[in-house]
Amino acid sequence: MKRNIIFIIFLLLILISINLYTNEEDKGKLDKFEAEIEKEKDEQEDNDEDNNDENYDDNGFFYFFFRAFLYNLFIGIPGDPYESREFLWNYTFSNYPYNHNHSGLYEFDTNKKMQLVVNTHYFYDTKDLTGYGLRANWLFLPYLGIEGNYLKLIEKLDNGDNDKDKLEVYDIYLNYQRFRFPFFNWWWGLGVKTVAGKDTNSGFSLNTGLEIYPIKPVSLYISANSGWINKHPVSEIYLRLNLHINRFNFNAGYQKIQAESEKIDGIISGIGVYF
Repeated sequence: MKRNIIFIIFLLLILISINLYTNEEDKGKLDKFEAEIEKEKDEQEDNDEDNNDENYDDNGFFYFFFRAFLYNLFIGIPGDPYESREFLWNYTFSNYPYNHNHSGLYEFDTNKKMQLVVNTHYFYDTKDLTGYGLRANWLFLPYLGIEGNYLKLIEKLDNGDNDKDKLEVYDIYLNYQRFRFPFFNWWWGLGVKTVAGKDTNSGFSLNTGLEIYPIKPVSLYISANSGWINKHPVSEIYLRLNLHINRFNFNAGYQKIQAESEKIDGIISGIGVYF
């Protein structure tokens, strides 16, 4: 009788351990990514950062030098009212990139004061983890725009039940178009990043990017952003090579989102249109 009880207990322990192992395996990349964001951050790290800030010795020369340098790099608006107006308005929009042989998104002194660009793409990490994205950029002034990005990821779980896990990442930014040239434009912006899975978490985010028009009909688009969600950095890199045909671009590239040590990356392909 005792042997039977011991055998049953032993069998139950085996079944429990198998179940725990299976549950751990059922956790896919999306679940691990979301769990990384929801971890409690060690307060000691914040205390160390505060102590470093208190120990910082402000040097007047370097302070004024870097303040002037950073101002001219990121803002760069001349003080004279006439020069300021020319700086902000001298480059307006082309109808679409390579509308003329050497023009990108911007041209000199056109009648077009606004531009809307919409891109959609397919995301592939593995055969079990795919998704799709939508990115829109409304430039309501030559030097200011609102950018919205959306990415939905779908993962098939290896648990025999054909279950799927889903995760959404979306951002919105107000961007300042710092450099606006026919062959090159660079921007930076401030906004909010949101990660929505089993729970929804949001945080402040910084954004930057550039697009280069080296030769007709090709352009290279690069953007990066980094949000701060539940005291965790959540970053994204997005690269795209575009082939422009009239108002459309056909593209392929790479996209990666990362939260602490967990990352999801894959290749992308899609289409865009200029309005």
